[in-house]
Amino acid sequence: MNTPLLRKIQRAIEKHPKNMDMSGAWVNHGGDVPCGTTGCIAGWAIAGASLARLMKEPTMQGADHPIKLEAQKVLKLTNEQADRLFFMTYWPDKWHFKYHRVKTDRGRAGVVIRRIEAFIKSKGDE
Repeated sequence: MNTPLLRKIQRAIEKHPKNMDMSGAWVNHGGDVPCGTTGCIAGWAIAGASLARLMKEPTMQGADHPIKLEAQKVLKLTNEQADRLFFMTYWPDKWHFKYHRVKTDRGRAGVVIRRIEAFIKSKGDE
């Protein structure tokens, strides 16, 4: 697991909470944030946590999507670990519910940051 990159992603999400979105797209160009780009954990991994470098791929998610596969590679995750981190449907219920309960960008970003932390501490098992 590439923990340094996961930590970099956490810091970037904290700095740019409006650019975090786990709602179903790897990368969404043209959102309502100043640069027009939002991304999920995998999208941020591909970008190296740099908004200017987000890949311009189709926004639909899927197990064999190029962004998922590349993010899995750069984060050095197994397929199962990647699914547990990138897809909220595989998150433990407490994290999934927390994400949907919060009403602000900063709140959702905070949940994602804590989810990544729990993932790191569990060595990808949670």
